[in-house]
Amino acid sequence: MLVQQPPYDSVQALIEEVQAAVNLLAGDLRQLGDKIHDHPELAYHEHYAHRLLSEYMTQQGFDVAAVKELDTAFIATYHVSGTGPARTIGFLYDALPDIGHGCGHNLIAISGVAAAIGCVKACIKFNIKATIKLYGTPAEESGSAKVAMVEAGYFDDADICIMCHPSRGSLYAPQHLSLQSLQVRFHGKASHASATPWRGINALDAVVTAYQSIGLLRQQIYPTQRIHGIITNGGAAPNVIPELTEANYYVRSKRHKDLPALRDRVENCFAAAAAATGCTFEIERGAFVMDVNTNMTLALAWADVVRQLGFKFAPVEKQLQVSRGSTDMGNVTWHRPGLHAIYDIETTANAHSKDFADAARTDKAFQHTLTAAIGLAVVGVRAAAEDEFLRLVQEEFAKSKKEDARTAHQSSSA
Repeated sequence: MLVQQPPYDSVQALIEEVQAAVNLLAGDLRQLGDKIHDHPELAYHEHYAHRLLSEYMTQQGFDVAAVKELDTAFIATYHVSGTGPARTIGFLYDALPDIGHGCGHNLIAISGVAAAIGCVKACIKFNIKATIKLYGTPAEESGSAKVAMVEAGYFDDADICIMCHPSRGSLYAPQHLSLQSLQVRFHGKASHASATPWRGINALDAVVTAYQSIGLLRQQIYPTQRIHGIITNGGAAPNVIPELTEANYYVRSKRHKDLPALRDRVENCFAAAAAATGCTFEIERGAFVMDVNTNMTLALAWADVVRQLGFKFAPVEKQLQVSRGSTDMGNVTWHRPGLHAIYDIETTANAHSKDFADAARTDKAFQHTLTAAIGLAVVGVRAAAEDEFLRLVQEEFAKSKKEDARTAHQSSSA
């Protein structure tokens, strides 16, 4: 079988071509990022950002299509005619309006735009046949839109799916936990708390008992697992026995196959609290968000590029020890070979804070975002043009899926 040889002389030549293409977009990208930063919108209501980016991608020659299940999602597609097999390269961006843009998702948006266009320009330059897609995915942390998009088949034709995320440091092998949210409601019976308390069934007692039980449960869980939650409704007035209380919890685990067992233990705490207080209860489960299955072939290729452009990384062993949050990109990376790279924007602020939101609008943050995007674009072109590179990516992905299935079977048989 003939192996397709890349049409560029070296990866360095490719980097230079992509870098030049992205730098030409710098003015547009800065305006896009700042406009999104200045107009934070609620999850699934990112209409301003959706319109702004859809219009820009159309101007750049992409075909922009709606995602029928999600009003503020879109897929922008560019078909590059050329030699070689047809391959589909997916770039993703998120929309999140938490504390302003306290997680820097304005930067993620323009990194996806820059990477997709940079990849297109390089494929045209080197006559590489490819389909480049930019997936606009809303509500990353509060709605997990990518989970629904995976289930609906929107990523099925992608050879790779890659994105990046700003932070306080750079990681090419970040550890993201699997996650499921649980909303519990306890139903009791209202009564006057002074005149006839014995006639009431106290739903506040139920939610407090559950909260305390889960607190005790934490000493029995693995160091790689997390349980955290808040009471969102504790009653209406101090002189009324509460008939309805509510709490929201996040349950996380390093490996998604271990998450259901932990979730069940938390739900047992809810059930026990209801039984102890005479209440009834109901649980609403959120989307099942998987841990990120980092494809190290993609990760190292990205790291090689951005390292040349100034990024610094801790040894991979230390990167694997860094505990992070969760992302619905995890579900994508278990469906298609993927990467969720983390890059430094030179801030000491914690994510999801006003200080981080301020840092996400600085010149340094913008320049580092362009660097991260250049790395993504180079990886995308290599996946489209280099048979051997894509073969290694696919082999690693298949191996990770096989290992996950094997260990899941062992866990269920234990």
